[in-house]
Amino acid sequence: MEDEERPRKYPKLSNDEGQEDLEPTMTGAVESIPHEDVAQPTTQNDVATVAHNANDESKDGQQAVNENKDDAPKVSKRQLKRLRRREQWDAQKNQRKAIRKEKTAAKKQRRREALNEARQEGGQEAVDQLLQTWLPNRQKFKQSTLLPITLVVDCGYDDLMLEKERISLSSQLTRSYSDNRGAPYRAHMVVSSFNKLLKERFDTTLAKSYNNWQGIRFMEEDFAHAAEQAKEWMKGPKGAPEDGEIVYLSSDSPNTLTELKPYSTYIIAICYKTAVEKGIRTAKLPIGDYIQMASRQVLATNHVMEIMVRWLELGDWGEAFMKVIPQRKGGTLKNSGRGSEDPSQEGDVADEIAAMFMIRNVSKFLFGDTSKESIIEIPQGELYLVRPLSPKGYSELIFKDAAASIRRTGQEYQYQLVIQRAYEEGEEELSADEDEQGGADNLDKDEKIFLLDEALHFRTEIREGGAKVLAWRDLSGDIGDLYEFVCDPSVPSDKIPTFELAAFQCQYERKYRQSSQKATEQDLQQFSYQEEKPIPSASPIASPTKSRAHSLTSGDSAAAMAKDVEYQKSKGQIKPADNGDEPTVAPPSAEQPEAKEVLAKEKAELHMFDFPSGTFVIQDADVTATVSEIGNWEYWLQISGSEKEWLGQAVVADINPVFNFEYLSFIFNHYAEDGSAYSWLLRFKDQETEERFQEGLMQALWEQLNEMKWVKVKEDDREYVLDAFQDLTMEDAADNQEEEEEEEEDEEDQYDGQRSEHYDSDEEEDDVVTHDDDGNVNSQLAVGYKHDRSFVVRGSKIGVFKHTADNNLEFSTNISKVETPNGKLFSPKKVMLHAEDSNMILQNGDDPNSLYRMDLEYGKIVDEWKVHDDIPVSTFAPETKFSQMTNAQTFVGASQNALYRIDPRLAGSKLVDADLKQYASKNDFSSVATTEKGYIAVASNKGDIRMFDRLGINAKTHIPALGEPIIGLDVSADGRWVLATCRTYLLLIDSLQKEGKNEGKLGFERSFGKDSKPQPRRLGLQPAHVAQFQHETKKPLAFTPARFNTGVDSQETSIITATGPFIVTWSMKKVLAGRKDPYTIKRYSEEVMADNFRFGSDKNVIVALPNEVNMVAKRALQKPTRESIAGPPVTPSRRSTRWGSRLGRDDIVNSPY
Repeated sequence: MEDEERPRKYPKLSNDEGQEDLEPTMTGAVESIPHEDVAQPTTQNDVATVAHNANDESKDGQQAVNENKDDAPKVSKRQLKRLRRREQWDAQKNQRKAIRKEKTAAKKQRRREALNEARQEGGQEAVDQLLQTWLPNRQKFKQSTLLPITLVVDCGYDDLMLEKERISLSSQLTRSYSDNRGAPYRAHMVVSSFNKLLKERFDTTLAKSYNNWQGIRFMEEDFAHAAEQAKEWMKGPKGAPEDGEIVYLSSDSPNTLTELKPYSTYIIAICYKTAVEKGIRTAKLPIGDYIQMASRQVLATNHVMEIMVRWLELGDWGEAFMKVIPQRKGGTLKNSGRGSEDPSQEGDVADEIAAMFMIRNVSKFLFGDTSKESIIEIPQGELYLVRPLSPKGYSELIFKDAAASIRRTGQEYQYQLVIQRAYEEGEEELSADEDEQGGADNLDKDEKIFLLDEALHFRTEIREGGAKVLAWRDLSGDIGDLYEFVCDPSVPSDKIPTFELAAFQCQYERKYRQSSQKATEQDLQQFSYQEEKPIPSASPIASPTKSRAHSLTSGDSAAAMAKDVEYQKSKGQIKPADNGDEPTVAPPSAEQPEAKEVLAKEKAELHMFDFPSGTFVIQDADVTATVSEIGNWEYWLQISGSEKEWLGQAVVADINPVFNFEYLSFIFNHYAEDGSAYSWLLRFKDQETEERFQEGLMQALWEQLNEMKWVKVKEDDREYVLDAFQDLTMEDAADNQEEEEEEEEDEEDQYDGQRSEHYDSDEEEDDVVTHDDDGNVNSQLAVGYKHDRSFVVRGSKIGVFKHTADNNLEFSTNISKVETPNGKLFSPKKVMLHAEDSNMILQNGDDPNSLYRMDLEYGKIVDEWKVHDDIPVSTFAPETKFSQMTNAQTFVGASQNALYRIDPRLAGSKLVDADLKQYASKNDFSSVATTEKGYIAVASNKGDIRMFDRLGINAKTHIPALGEPIIGLDVSADGRWVLATCRTYLLLIDSLQKEGKNEGKLGFERSFGKDSKPQPRRLGLQPAHVAQFQHETKKPLAFTPARFNTGVDSQETSIITATGPFIVTWSMKKVLAGRKDPYTIKRYSEEVMADNFRFGSDKNVIVALPNEVNMVAKRALQKPTRESIAGPPVTPSRRSTRWGSRLGRDDIVNSPY
């Protein structure tokens, strides 16, 4: 097939991150756009290059980094790599689409011309013959002849391949199958040793599409077994002749294949030695006998397959080779004038041809698209400043994680070498204040820019052990000073000479003011400085790195974890073990169910959290962790050692998975049959192993929660899910000033004592009972905005509590009967204050199409509003964040698949048809929240979130689901932050767009770019704390709907939620700074039913327990320690009232109800 008919495959974007950057990433070469981390030229080395010239060529996704670091994208290193690959792909979308259209149109035109020509020359018969050749493969398969020849593709070494090689092999298998299936004479095709990672890719990423293939067999056994089996299926009615043979095809074989014999099996594989050891005859294709090659005679699997199928059709090796071998290999048929039409192949000397061909094509590849700023890039490494002769010190680590690229400037023949810093999650936020003060000086903090000139003496080196280094002179430093860019181990070695060649060509163009495309190899060698003395090592002591391929040793990891433990001890999060405490013992493992499919199986170290010492203790240095499907959307995690089964656990949301790629660890919770909880840690040998395991586990968790196959999820959404479950916290930088401010605030508040309400002294204890004997408990809480009141729902009653000036709760009254206008009692499913807190809107769970209005002055329901006959009300929210402070009548409602406005003033149905947005599919909406401007956020039980700027239209932004249903939603007043509550974690989403054409806009106002959806911060309790919580309560996590503190003209600074008997608050400041201790807790003696901040403050929290209502100072919450989690909780003495437990005058908890 002609090379232009089979364009180079673009790399897929769903690859395992472990090998994502192994192919050279030449952004200019593949006509991609510059990355967001590439700024406009700003160098002090050459004023002429400071052009800042965008030339309108940076459209279609090209985005320069803002000079203000506050506006820079806040993305992790892992996300940064994904964005780069996605940019490369998306930048070519329009081009690919245009090319496809052009090819389709040209193909149709060629076919029309061919049909006309056939009709003129041979009439209808010629036309029919021509149409026969254009039949699709499905019809060709039905009409083709199956010959007694077997072609076996052996995949026995796919587990030793790099991920990109496995991806390539899967594409080659697909193409081989297509070629054989569509050939007029086809062979039996077999894929052997199909039982490892390649099968896993076909089963997951490729959605088991091979199960629908016809005329092909997939076998777990090796090629030798397949060859024996082939004898059986090639037999004719009279059996198979004795002269059939088995031949192992290898380019290393000294034998040459001359023909394909009937009843023979030909094995396409990669290990010549294996065939020799098994005593199987070997041979190579007769390429050298028919073709003069300008490159190696090694072909891809699909090329070998197609050549053999072509030979069956043509019976001529030379013709088969010329139809299949790509033109880029420069093949010319011997004794014939036919050959490659590429003029760069012409010449007298083969070596000169090859060299010129390489230089010209690389030049064209790198420099061909002048509209692109970035030419080539090395995506990951470390930048050092080395001073071997300086008293300032030997070396300095400038950027711990950075990317190196060569960029164009605004002037012709001028290029820059740019080293751009890559930020970890939270790093930019921690240094935001410094940026504001630093101004333009901070540009140098984020990137280093060097004009590519021969004065730099740019050179490269690949050292013993595989370290790859770029080096160049520091022209502004002392004699001998060098900058060194030490490439990450994941960068392939062949990327270095390509980068060096690009640097040579840039220097050539700067020196001679002409294009380098005609430069010879000798012309470029003048810029090579390999003869200089060896590049000094960047640091005698290796600097730490978080590179993808870097693998911490067991000792390193243990030391790192120990450091974390010491940090937590210093913060009071972990206390030393008491001498009398028994260490935590692992429970017996549950029996493993029968596995239907294995999703992940990896080796690791196993550690268990020891409750007395507060540390993870190693249990087994070599275990196998297996995630498998056991049927009916159920999945199982089994951890097995060489001597025992350690644990078996169903894969459910309660395992609370956290992946930490810095320590190569996976922490999760495990539950014994008696309900006891344990926290375990798996430590993997490298990040690639952990990522494979993460993919399998998250696939299982996703499918279990959604009952939908992982492979059906969009690739971007899968990446979104995987990133959200990483541990993105950073090492905490002590912020003494912040802690001192908090302590000062606490001291100021210490006299705002929270005493109990004053009860009438003549009330006798004997007159009351502890609580009503109707079996009801407090269930919902509504906090007033306009007036200082809180309302607590208890069955068909509502208690009213006043907020006093000294931050206390005072019981006001009780609304004893919640009943419809017809006199039917009901327990409200949901309540919302309305119209300056004078009304309350209630929903009866037995009548989802109606809502009720209670006049709080009279304490009775006065109106029933029929919303719609066919559209029920699943949830509702105020028109704007602070609508309940006004007399606004309208509010927002949602059913499972519709969003609408409700206007009580309408006659008949209260739903406003003009503001109805109804979806055809069932979105299962569960929660609604609004901003001060009336922007709307809607969440669903599927776990996704939609953002609207108004009703009646499509959502501006759609945030994919992570798996768990969303049970609660809140939005900051300005719309910047969206807070979603799932059962076992919270999601904090930044809706502000920081790049692209909608920079500065909210996701409510403008859509996010396809590849720039906001990455959520997953707020969860640390697995060790979860284990301790559940160790004490014997119940799984179940968060109540989380809320921001809120108030007119006030900033959201805290988040409140509860699980079981614990209330939990997160500090927004600590969360955004990536602190390890962002939350505090308080334990009660009973389960917390509902909670919220007092309006206008984050200092006081209102908490509804089953039979009590409290207002507690936030300062009463403590850091989660062994003591604060275990209790014992303070349970004050109390007298009884008919509303609950009555407290004494000096008790902490204020109002029983």
